Amino acid sequence: MTLTGGNSLIGIHTICHAAGMAASIDPAFLPFDVSASPEPDRREMTHMLAFWRQGRHRAYAVSGLLPPKFSDKARMSGQAFVDFIRDNPGYDVWLVNPFPHYRYISFNIWEQGEFFHPGLCARANALLSAAGMDFDVTRLPRSTPATLVFSNCWAATPAFWDRFMGDIEELAKIADRTPQMFEPAPYNMTERVAYFPFFFERYLTTFLAFNSDLRVCAWTYSLNEIIARCDSEMGSAFVKEWAPIIDRWDAAGSYSEQQRLLFRQIQAFYGSLLTWKETRRQAELQLRKP
Repeated sequence: MTLTGGNSLIGIHTICHAAGMAASIDPAFLPFDVSASPEPDRREMTHMLAFWRQGRHRAYAVSGLLPPKFSDKARMSGQAFVDFIRDNPGYDVWLVNPFPHYRYISFNIWEQGEFFHPGLCARANALLSAAGMDFDVTRLPRSTPATLVFSNCWAATPAFWDRFMGDIEELAKIADRTPQMFEPAPYNMTERVAYFPFFFERYLTTFLAFNSDLRVCAWTYSLNEIIARCDSEMGSAFVKEWAPIIDRWDAAGSYSEQQRLLFRQIQAFYGSLLTWKETRRQAELQLRKP
Protein backbone atom coordinates (compact mmCIF):
# COMPACT_ATOMS: atom_id res chain seq x y z
CA MET A 1 0.00 0.00 0.00
CA THR A 2 1.16 3.53 -0.74
CA LEU A 3 0.04 6.15 1.76
CA THR A 4 0.74 9.76 0.88
CA GLY A 5 0.79 12.85 3.02
CA GLY A 6 3.89 14.91 3.70
CA ASN A 7 6.71 12.58 4.65
CA SER A 8 4.42 9.63 5.42
CA LEU A 9 4.82 7.68 2.17
CA ILE A 10 4.85 3.95 2.93
CA GLY A 11 5.38 1.28 0.27
CA ILE A 12 5.32 -2.32 1.43
CA HIS A 13 5.98 -4.88 -1.30
CA THR A 14 5.75 -8.63 -1.37
CA ILE A 15 7.84 -11.05 -3.41
CA CYS A 16 5.90 -12.68 -6.28
CA HIS A 17 8.05 -15.60 -7.40
CA ALA A 18 5.56 -17.33 -9.70
CA ALA A 19 3.27 -16.24 -12.51
CA GLY A 20 -0.12 -15.07 -11.27
CA MET A 21 0.92 -14.33 -7.70
CA ALA A 22 0.62 -10.56 -8.13
CA ALA A 23 -3.12 -10.88 -8.65
CA SER A 24 -3.68 -12.50 -5.27
CA ILE A 25 -1.39 -10.62 -2.87
CA ASP A 26 -2.63 -8.83 0.23
CA PRO A 27 -4.39 -5.63 -0.92
CA ALA A 28 -2.23 -3.55 1.43
CA PHE A 29 0.92 -4.63 -0.42
CA LEU A 30 2.52 -3.88 -3.75
CA PRO A 31 3.88 -6.70 -5.95
CA PHE A 32 7.57 -7.18 -6.69
CA ASP A 33 7.61 -9.67 -9.54
CA VAL A 34 10.65 -12.00 -9.57
CA SER A 35 9.01 -14.85 -11.47
CA ALA A 36 11.59 -14.56 -14.26
CA SER A 37 14.35 -15.40 -11.75
CA PRO A 38 12.94 -16.89 -8.53
CA GLU A 39 16.37 -17.98 -7.15
CA PRO A 40 15.05 -20.66 -4.73
CA ASP A 41 18.52 -21.37 -3.24
CA ARG A 42 18.92 -17.73 -2.21
CA ARG A 43 15.33 -17.06 -1.15
CA GLU A 44 14.34 -13.51 -0.16
CA MET A 45 17.75 -11.91 0.19
CA THR A 46 18.63 -11.96 -3.49
CA HIS A 47 15.32 -10.23 -4.28
CA MET A 48 15.93 -7.67 -1.55
CA LEU A 49 19.25 -6.90 -3.19
CA ALA A 50 17.50 -6.43 -6.54
CA PHE A 51 14.87 -4.17 -4.94
CA TRP A 52 17.62 -2.07 -3.36
CA ARG A 53 19.87 -1.94 -6.43
CA GLN A 54 16.93 -0.74 -8.52
CA GLY A 55 16.43 2.10 -6.04
CA ARG A 56 12.86 1.10 -5.22
CA HIS A 57 13.44 1.99 -1.55
CA ARG A 58 14.07 5.63 -2.43
CA ALA A 59 10.51 6.12 -3.66
CA TYR A 60 9.16 5.92 -0.11
CA ALA A 61 9.79 7.30 3.36
CA VAL A 62 9.47 3.69 4.53
CA SER A 63 9.58 0.60 2.35
CA GLY A 64 9.70 -3.14 2.78
CA LEU A 65 9.99 -6.30 0.73
CA LEU A 66 8.28 -9.09 2.63
CA PRO A 67 8.30 -12.84 2.01
CA PRO A 68 5.29 -14.27 0.17
CA LYS A 69 4.01 -16.06 3.28
CA PHE A 70 4.29 -13.02 5.54
CA SER A 71 0.63 -12.98 6.60
CA ASP A 72 0.61 -16.71 7.36
CA LYS A 73 3.89 -16.57 9.29
CA ALA A 74 3.20 -13.34 11.16
CA ARG A 75 -0.54 -13.98 11.55
CA MET A 76 -0.98 -10.37 10.59
CA SER A 77 -2.76 -8.64 7.73
CA GLY A 78 -0.87 -6.31 5.45
CA GLN A 79 -2.96 -3.39 6.69
CA ALA A 80 -2.00 -4.19 10.29
CA PHE A 81 1.68 -4.03 9.32
CA VAL A 82 1.20 -0.72 7.50
CA ASP A 83 -0.72 0.68 10.49
CA PHE A 84 2.06 -0.47 12.83
CA ILE A 85 4.57 1.62 10.87
CA ARG A 86 2.27 4.62 10.48
CA ASP A 87 1.32 4.61 14.19
CA ASN A 88 4.97 4.49 15.31
CA PRO A 89 6.83 7.25 13.43
CA GLY A 90 10.41 8.34 13.95
CA TYR A 91 12.21 5.01 13.71
CA ASP A 92 14.80 3.68 11.26
CA VAL A 93 13.45 0.14 11.02
CA TRP A 94 10.24 -1.67 12.00
CA LEU A 95 10.35 -5.42 12.83
CA VAL A 96 7.79 -8.18 13.18
CA ASN A 97 9.22 -11.45 14.46
CA PRO A 98 6.87 -14.27 13.35
CA PHE A 99 8.42 -16.68 15.87
CA PRO A 100 8.57 -14.81 19.20
CA HIS A 101 8.61 -18.07 21.19
CA TYR A 102 12.09 -18.84 19.88
CA ARG A 103 13.39 -16.30 22.41
CA TYR A 104 12.45 -18.76 25.13
CA ILE A 105 13.90 -21.74 23.26
CA SER A 106 17.39 -20.51 22.30
CA PHE A 107 19.90 -18.16 23.86
CA ASN A 108 20.36 -16.24 20.64
CA ILE A 109 19.57 -16.41 16.95
CA TRP A 110 22.84 -18.16 16.07
CA GLU A 111 22.52 -20.91 18.66
CA GLN A 112 19.03 -21.52 17.30
CA GLY A 113 20.44 -21.65 13.76
CA GLU A 114 23.25 -24.03 14.63
CA PHE A 115 20.89 -26.38 16.44
CA PHE A 116 18.43 -26.66 13.56
CA HIS A 117 20.98 -26.29 10.73
CA PRO A 118 24.26 -27.84 11.99
CA GLY A 119 27.32 -26.33 10.33
CA LEU A 120 25.76 -22.88 9.94
CA CYS A 121 28.01 -21.08 12.44
CA ALA A 122 31.28 -22.31 10.92
CA ARG A 123 30.10 -21.15 7.50
CA ALA A 124 28.92 -17.83 8.93
CA ASN A 125 32.27 -17.16 10.61
CA ALA A 126 34.20 -18.01 7.44
CA LEU A 127 31.99 -15.67 5.41
CA LEU A 128 32.28 -12.82 7.92
CA SER A 129 36.06 -13.28 8.17
CA ALA A 130 36.39 -13.10 4.39
CA ALA A 131 34.46 -9.81 4.52
CA GLY A 132 36.83 -8.40 7.14
CA MET A 133 34.25 -8.60 9.95
CA ASP A 134 36.22 -9.83 12.91
CA PHE A 135 33.71 -11.42 15.24
CA ASP A 136 32.58 -14.94 16.10
CA VAL A 137 28.84 -15.59 15.88
CA THR A 138 29.12 -18.29 18.54
CA ARG A 139 30.15 -15.62 21.06
CA LEU A 140 27.37 -13.11 20.38
CA PRO A 141 25.18 -11.97 23.29
CA ARG A 142 21.61 -12.84 24.13
CA SER A 143 19.06 -12.00 21.42
CA THR A 144 16.42 -9.60 22.75
CA PRO A 145 12.83 -8.88 21.67
CA ALA A 146 14.03 -5.49 20.41
CA THR A 147 16.25 -7.04 17.71
CA LEU A 148 15.24 -10.69 17.24
CA VAL A 149 13.61 -11.26 13.85
CA PHE A 150 13.31 -14.17 11.44
CA SER A 151 12.20 -14.42 7.81
CA ASN A 152 13.18 -10.85 6.84
CA CYS A 153 9.92 -9.37 8.14
CA TRP A 154 10.92 -5.73 8.33
CA ALA A 155 10.54 -2.32 6.71
CA ALA A 156 12.87 0.66 6.91
CA THR A 157 13.83 4.14 5.82
CA PRO A 158 15.98 4.69 2.71
CA ALA A 159 18.99 5.50 4.92
CA PHE A 160 18.63 2.21 6.77
CA TRP A 161 18.26 0.26 3.52
CA ASP A 162 21.47 1.79 2.18
CA ARG A 163 23.41 1.12 5.37
CA PHE A 164 22.21 -2.44 5.87
CA MET A 165 22.18 -3.54 2.25
CA GLY A 166 25.71 -2.22 1.76
CA ASP A 167 26.81 -4.98 4.14
CA ILE A 168 24.53 -7.51 2.48
CA GLU A 169 25.85 -6.76 -1.00
CA GLU A 170 29.44 -7.40 0.09
CA LEU A 171 28.53 -10.56 1.99
CA ALA A 172 26.43 -11.88 -0.89
CA LYS A 173 29.31 -11.42 -3.34
CA ILE A 174 31.57 -13.47 -1.09
CA ALA A 175 28.86 -16.08 -0.54
CA ASP A 176 28.50 -16.49 -4.30
CA ARG A 177 32.19 -17.49 -4.39
CA THR A 178 31.78 -19.88 -1.46
CA PRO A 179 30.36 -23.28 -2.50
CA GLN A 180 29.83 -24.29 1.14
CA MET A 181 27.08 -21.65 1.43
CA PHE A 182 25.04 -23.55 -1.15
CA GLU A 183 25.49 -27.00 0.30
CA PRO A 184 22.22 -28.52 1.56
CA ALA A 185 21.51 -27.71 5.19
CA PRO A 186 19.23 -29.79 7.41
CA TYR A 187 15.81 -28.12 7.39
CA ASN A 188 13.23 -30.74 8.33
CA MET A 189 12.82 -34.50 8.05
CA THR A 190 12.01 -34.41 4.34
CA GLU A 191 13.63 -31.26 2.95
CA ARG A 192 17.06 -29.66 2.61
CA VAL A 193 17.73 -25.97 1.90
CA ALA A 194 21.01 -24.21 1.10
CA TYR A 195 22.82 -22.57 4.04
CA PHE A 196 22.73 -19.21 2.21
CA PRO A 197 19.26 -18.02 3.32
CA PHE A 198 19.73 -19.23 6.89
CA PHE A 199 22.79 -17.00 7.24
CA PHE A 200 21.16 -13.93 5.74
CA GLU A 201 17.91 -14.12 7.70
CA ARG A 202 20.04 -13.92 10.87
CA TYR A 203 22.20 -11.05 9.75
CA LEU A 204 19.69 -8.30 10.54
CA THR A 205 19.58 -9.24 14.23
CA THR A 206 23.40 -9.38 14.19
CA PHE A 207 23.67 -6.02 12.41
CA LEU A 208 21.38 -4.35 14.95
CA ALA A 209 23.41 -5.75 17.84
CA PHE A 210 26.49 -3.91 16.51
CA ASN A 211 24.70 -0.68 15.54
CA SER A 212 23.01 0.49 18.72
CA ASP A 213 22.51 4.03 17.32
CA LEU A 214 19.72 2.77 15.07
CA ARG A 215 16.16 3.37 16.22
CA VAL A 216 14.28 0.06 16.14
CA CYS A 217 10.54 -0.43 16.58
CA ALA A 218 9.71 -4.08 17.22
CA TRP A 219 6.20 -5.49 17.33
CA THR A 220 5.49 -6.64 20.87
CA TYR A 221 3.61 -9.74 21.96
CA SER A 222 1.94 -10.61 25.22
CA LEU A 223 3.01 -13.84 26.88
CA ASN A 224 -0.32 -15.43 25.91
CA GLU A 225 0.28 -14.47 22.28
CA ILE A 226 3.77 -15.97 22.41
CA ILE A 227 2.46 -19.19 23.93
CA ALA A 228 -0.12 -19.42 21.14
CA ARG A 229 2.70 -19.30 18.56
CA CYS A 230 4.31 -22.51 19.77
CA ASP A 231 4.45 -25.54 17.50
CA SER A 232 2.55 -27.97 19.73
CA GLU A 233 0.47 -28.13 22.88
CA MET A 234 3.47 -29.52 24.73
CA GLY A 235 5.58 -26.65 23.42
CA SER A 236 2.99 -24.13 24.61
CA ALA A 237 2.93 -25.70 28.06
CA PHE A 238 6.72 -25.66 28.17
CA VAL A 239 7.01 -21.97 27.28
CA LYS A 240 4.25 -21.07 29.73
CA GLU A 241 6.23 -22.78 32.49
CA TRP A 242 9.69 -21.45 31.60
CA ALA A 243 9.01 -17.92 30.28
CA PRO A 244 8.77 -16.25 33.72
CA ILE A 245 12.06 -17.84 34.77
CA ILE A 246 13.84 -16.77 31.58
CA ASP A 247 12.39 -13.25 31.86
CA ARG A 248 14.01 -12.99 35.30
CA TRP A 249 17.32 -14.20 33.85
CA ASP A 250 17.08 -11.52 31.16
CA ALA A 251 16.24 -8.83 33.72
CA ALA A 252 19.39 -9.72 35.67
CA GLY A 253 21.45 -8.83 32.60
CA SER A 254 24.02 -11.62 32.70
CA TYR A 255 24.10 -15.37 32.26
CA SER A 256 26.07 -17.96 34.19
CA GLU A 257 27.49 -21.07 32.57
CA GLN A 258 24.79 -23.11 34.32
CA GLN A 259 22.07 -20.94 32.81
CA ARG A 260 23.64 -21.26 29.36
CA LEU A 261 23.70 -25.04 29.81
CA LEU A 262 20.02 -24.99 30.76
CA PHE A 263 19.27 -22.99 27.63
CA ARG A 264 20.99 -25.60 25.49
CA GLN A 265 18.98 -28.31 27.24
CA ILE A 266 15.76 -26.34 26.65
CA GLN A 267 16.65 -26.07 22.97
CA ALA A 268 17.33 -29.81 22.70
CA PHE A 269 14.05 -30.63 24.44
CA TYR A 270 12.05 -28.34 22.17
CA GLY A 271 13.80 -29.75 19.12
CA SER A 272 12.76 -33.24 20.18
CA LEU A 273 9.14 -32.02 20.39
CA LEU A 274 9.33 -30.76 16.81
CA THR A 275 10.87 -34.04 15.64
CA TRP A 276 8.12 -35.99 17.39
CA LYS A 277 5.45 -33.78 15.78
CA GLU A 278 6.93 -34.20 12.30
CA THR A 279 7.36 -37.97 12.77
CA ARG A 280 3.70 -38.26 13.70
CA ARG A 281 2.68 -36.16 10.68
CA GLN A 282 4.70 -38.38 8.33
CA ALA A 283 3.11 -41.49 9.86
CA GLU A 284 -0.37 -40.06 9.37
CA LEU A 285 0.45 -39.28 5.74
CA GLN A 286 1.51 -42.86 5.21
CA LEU A 287 -1.78 -44.11 6.67
CA ARG A 288 -3.75 -42.00 4.21
CA LYS A 289 -2.07 -43.52 1.19
CA PRO A 290 -4.19 -46.08 -0.67
